Amino acid sequence: MNKLLVITSSLLTVGGLWGSSEESASTILSDLNIDAKVEFNTARVSEGRRLADQHFFPSLEISAPVFDAGGLYFGLDSFLKLNSSKGNVNELAPYLGCFYDVTDILTVDFGYTLRRGLKSSSVKKVGGKAFKLVKEETDDDKNINTISKKRTYHEIYLGLMIDAPVNPQLYFTYDFTQKKANLEGRISHTFDLGTFGANGFAINLGAKVGYSRANRPYGISRTTPVTFANLNSEENEKNNEGEEQELNFGDATNNLFEKKDWFYVGLNADLVYSLNDNTKARAGIAFSHNNAAKDSWINDVNSKKYSVWFSSAIELSF
Repeated sequence: MNKLLVITSSLLTVGGLWGSSEESASTILSDLNIDAKVEFNTARVSEGRRLADQHFFPSLEISAPVFDAGGLYFGLDSFLKLNSSKGNVNELAPYLGCFYDVTDILTVDFGYTLRRGLKSSSVKKVGGKAFKLVKEETDDDKNINTISKKRTYHEIYLGLMIDAPVNPQLYFTYDFTQKKANLEGRISHTFDLGTFGANGFAINLGAKVGYSRANRPYGISRTTPVTFANLNSEENEKNNEGEEQELNFGDATNNLFEKKDWFYVGLNADLVYSLNDNTKARAGIAFSHNNAAKDSWINDVNSKKYSVWFSSAIELSF
C-alpha cells in the first residue's frame, strides 16, 4: 500500500512538472516576437564610412522574454549590393543578444555579431587611384593569400537605452578582426501626424555622433608584407591588371592601411505609414560626415568625407 502511494505521488509530481514545462514553453511561444524588413538604400554607411553604393538590406529578428525583466533575441542581417554599385561585398551578419531592464527606464543590451563576406573584390580606390592587392604574406610567412578571399569579422556590442522622449542610446562595439573600437550615441523621436488629420502617418527624426579607431583596417596587420598592382588606367582597372609594387603599411605616403581614428555625425528623417497593425512602409533621407582625410582608407569608396543617401523599406512585426 505504501509503495502504491509512493508511485502515485511520483507520477503526479512528474505530471505536474511536465505540465508546468509545457505551460512555460507555450508562454514563451505566445510571447515570441518576429520582425522582418526589406530595405533599399542608395548607399551603405556605417560608423561614418560609406561602405558601398546601392544595396538591398533584408533582415529578420526573433525575440522572446525568457525572464521577468529581459529576454533573448536572434537575428540575421544581409547586405546585397547591386552589381553596378561600388564598394564592399555582399555580406551575411547573424547576431545573438540579450536585453535586461535594469529599471523602468534603463535597459541594457549586449550581444555578438558574426559578419561574413559572400564574395569579395580586391580593388581599393584611394585618392582617386585604384590598387589591387596581389598577395599578402601571413604573419608566419608560410602562406600567401589574396584580399579577395572571404573574410570573417567577429564583433561584440554593449548598449544602454533610456526610455525618454528622445530615446537616448549609447553603444560600444568592438571588432576583433580589425581591432576596431566604436562608441556611438543616438537620439530619435517620432511625431504622429494623425493629430493633423494624416491618420497612419508619422515622421521619424534621428541623430547620432560617434568615434571609431581601427588598428587593422580590412583585418590586415600593418606589419604584414603586401604587394599591390597599381591600376594606372581605366582599362587596367576593368581587367584588374597593372604594374606590381610593394606598399609599406607604415609609410607616411601611403594612407591605404594606416591605423586611423575618426569622429562622425549622422542625421536621418523618415516618413512612415502604418498599413495595418503589423505592417509599415517608410521612405527617407540620411546624411553622414566624418573628419578623416579624403584619400584615407576610411573614405575609399567615394573619396568624400560626407554621404547623402535615400532609403525605403517595408517592415513587418508579429
